Amino acid sequence: MARFVYSVLFSIIIGIYVFNVEQVRQTSLSILVKSLTYFQNTYFEEEIIESRQTIDNSTGMIQLNPSEYKCLDHRYKIRMISREPLIIYIEKFLVPYEIRHLIELAAPHFAPSLTHDDDMAKLVRSDYRTSWTAYIDRQETPVVKCIEDRFARFQGNVDSGYLETLQVVRYTADQEYKPHFDWFPEEEIVKHGSQRITTFFTYLYSNCSEGETEFVNIIFNRSIHGKFCDILVCDETSNETGIRFRPISGNSVFWYNIDKQGQVDYYTHHAGRPPKADGLKIGLNTWTRSKYVPTKLRKDVGIPNLAGCNYQYLCIEHRKGSTTKTRIISRTPLIIYIDNFLSPYEIQHLIELATPLFSQSQINDNNGKRLHDKPYRTSSTAFIDRRETPVVECIEHRFAQFQGNLHPEYVEPLQVVKYTFGQE
Repeated sequence: MARFVYSVLFSIIIGIYVFNVEQVRQTSLSILVKSLTYFQNTYFEEEIIESRQTIDNSTGMIQLNPSEYKCLDHRYKIRMISREPLIIYIEKFLVPYEIRHLIELAAPHFAPSLTHDDDMAKLVRSDYRTSWTAYIDRQETPVVKCIEDRFARFQGNVDSGYLETLQVVRYTADQEYKPHFDWFPEEEIVKHGSQRITTFFTYLYSNCSEGETEFVNIIFNRSIHGKFCDILVCDETSNETGIRFRPISGNSVFWYNIDKQGQVDYYTHHAGRPPKADGLKIGLNTWTRSKYVPTKLRKDVGIPNLAGCNYQYLCIEHRKGSTTKTRIISRTPLIIYIDNFLSPYEIQHLIELATPLFSQSQINDNNGKRLHDKPYRTSSTAFIDRRETPVVECIEHRFAQFQGNLHPEYVEPLQVVKYTFGQE
């Protein structure tokens, strides 16, 4: 039987719009690492649609009463927070085992974070950035390589050689990184070899209150940002601040540091706010450059070390029941490719609903008048009523959520199109 293609390609064309006070002891980190073990299997478990669902091996079709359907919890979820600058929030981007592994690798190497001096001539300790930092060598373990590949693939299968060395940062009470940019000033690009195009900030551990990542130049607007209150701070002071992302372990904030014209984006001015007393926040910075990062800066470990290591780690993406994958194909226009966006059952259900409704596709002329006799569009089309079944409603909600928790009423009725040989 022909293989279903479980992918969706579409273009979004609407605008959606802390330094060392006291270093945490190694024993504390050890307890932290052990506590994460309990949650190792929390994410990326095999999805199960109840036992009522069966697969008929003779036809490959899934049998399930639509009224019994439950919306699937996709492996990782993506929400578009801002179009300009492009900010995308990714839930469950790293799994607990990967988080624990990164913290274990970083723990012996934490040192006071550094920042450039006023002349951008050298790195120095400063009250402006008071956290602790540790670097993880490129491809240090198979787990690290999988994580690097995932960050690269999200950006449209960028070569991982464009990624800087992963940087783990640790914040205890009163430690912070005051508002700053990740991009380099134009006069510094030659010295650094290339520009920082994108940033991922991923929360590895967040046993704290406050400790948010704040974009200080994007002022909180409740009518726009109120639908994100599960991941943003929405309190009585929000209208006086920039948008503030809550630290939630495993989740990542991704943004472009460069605008669509290739210029540095001043709206990406952001800060790492301090946790409250006795709090602890650990995060991961992942930066992507406009060119290959020089080998001396990447600190590659190399394939021989990988071949000889003791880790038997299989990238999550290659396991049975692979993750939802998202790749940014183009920035202008914004085109994002999503693997596995619909399940086989959902695909089957939509085709069954559409089959009796197919008719000749139509187009409009420049005045909005229907054209029936022009060979410009020769496919067949069927429209599915809004919320026609629980399955359809789930699908509509998923499309709306991807665009930043839009209300589903903004989504037009789903249109199924069919092409046979010679149709276009």
